[in-house]
Amino acid sequence: KQWYHRRVRGWRRPGSHKEYKTYTDTQFQESRFRGLIKLFGDQRSEPFSLQQMLKIGKEHLNKAYGEWYGPSSVSYVIRVCVEYAKEKPAGSHGPYIQIRDFTVYTATDCMVFRGDIVKTATRNGTCSWLKTLVLISVRMGGDELNPA
Repeated sequence: KQWYHRRVRGWRRPGSHKEYKTYTDTQFQESRFRGLIKLFGDQRSEPFSLQQMLKIGKEHLNKAYGEWYGPSSVSYVIRVCVEYAKEKPAGSHGPYIQIRDFTVYTATDCMVFRGDIVKTATRNGTCSWLKTLVLISVRMGGDELNPA
């Protein structure tokens, strides 16, 4: 099974409704859910914690703590967080979270190029595809200010 699923409007956390037929399915889903949420934990050691994101922003983008992060900055920080998470020892994300098979493509100037996605999503030119999050940074409403 893959560690992600497309979420639809009516999705609820496993165990919160009677969708799963067996105890094993519910237990598996719960463990996977907890492992995924743990990645965003409130500790510097977790790859997607706020502390980790701020540290990456300071080191890579020279952003001060509390400074505004635009869409491009956030996309870059997420991509670096995924790369850092891949460096953690296998199994440290939980038994069902496979971050090593995941990558992030960040579009430049709101333009997506098929060749760049193929290069990002494949392993060293092989036919093996990685799960890929495509981020397109768009800032909306930047040309006008709302009257206060």
